[in-house]
Amino acid sequence: MAVTVTIPGALTAYTGGTRHCRVDSGTLEEILERLDRQFPAIRQRLCTDDGAPRRHIAFFLNEERLNNARFRELQIPDGATLSILPAVSGGGPDG
Repeated sequence: MAVTVTIPGALTAYTGGTRHCRVDSGTLEEILERLDRQFPAIRQRLCTDDGAPRRHIAFFLNEERLNNARFRELQIPDGATLSILPAVSGGGPDG
């Protein structure tokens, strides 16, 4: 089975404009590796050199935020939606 991955607009330059794709389920780490095989260079935008998710990237399983520190063990089940969201800042009175 597969997982649907939702890619933010800010990263579609690395996916040829694709906003949604399907990859085989597995751990978050495995899914990021599979996503990188489909879209080379996207993983370096999502992960540090040691493979850990970058601090400014949040992953949501359906609507629940995942703990990035557990990316090697977090299982993403078949049929789930994994959403990738970069951090957003600003919006205060000073911009």
